[in-house]
Amino acid sequence: MQEIFRFEKDQLFGSSIHIHTKTGDTSYVAHRHDYYEMILYRDCGGVCVLNGVEHKLTDNCLFLITPNDYHRIEAQNTDLSASTVISFSEIVVDKDIISSLAFCPRIWYNVSSDALSIIETLTKVYFRNDKRREHLLNHLLNAILCTVLDNAEKLKISNEAYSPLVLRAMTMVLTDVSADLTLNKVAKECNITPSYFSALFRKEVGKTFIGWLTEIRIDQAKWQLSKTDTDILNICYDCGYNTPSQFIKMFKRETGITPSEYRKLNSGSK
Repeated sequence: MQEIFRFEKDQLFGSSIHIHTKTGDTSYVAHRHDYYEMILYRDCGGVCVLNGVEHKLTDNCLFLITPNDYHRIEAQNTDLSASTVISFSEIVVDKDIISSLAFCPRIWYNVSSDALSIIETLTKVYFRNDKRREHLLNHLLNAILCTVLDNAEKLKISNEAYSPLVLRAMTMVLTDVSADLTLNKVAKECNITPSYFSALFRKEVGKTFIGWLTEIRIDQAKWQLSKTDTDILNICYDCGYNTPSQFIKMFKRETGITPSEYRKLNSGSK
């Protein structure tokens, strides 16, 4: 079984809150994790692909990533581009807020100056040594979430939700990207006809199931090629392809280059 790359809570580095900033190249490969995350983008273009749906990146846009969301960032950057990633466990968030996060929008544009100010303060507190640091971080994190949620009505928001059948199909792929999955097999597992499943998936996701499946597999291959030394033949099988020729053909169709060329160009990102 080869799961789409997933970060676990222990990658919060022993803390309940972890913050990192990134400048220049603010792209991220496809992944998911079992904790929450807020990502603030400054001076960036491009798209965030969240659970298969593309969202436009703009200056001062904020993404909320909830546990197990599949996402990747394809950023178009300038010299001023920057991202602030705030990762956090549910244990530091008020119960009422956690309940709200399950139903709130996943992206806000033109984030309020109040929220931006709190995020800036949170980041400064995170990188300093202070006896009250943990208490301040928890307080500020909850303040950011409250501010964003309270201003949701005033912001341009977007929130896509999939039907249980489409979510089930997506989960089947994300939990075992190496599985021999076809549209017919997934439709049978969901107890619906292939034609109905195909139409439903395309209507909700905006692309065919096979197109989306290929995107997930190639994303996983790109991550392994750039972040690991795994043999390309094994990556081929890990990503659900039966033969190297099929894998190379699909990879080149999606990226314009072969897997070995991609690894050579991205080997410095390990």
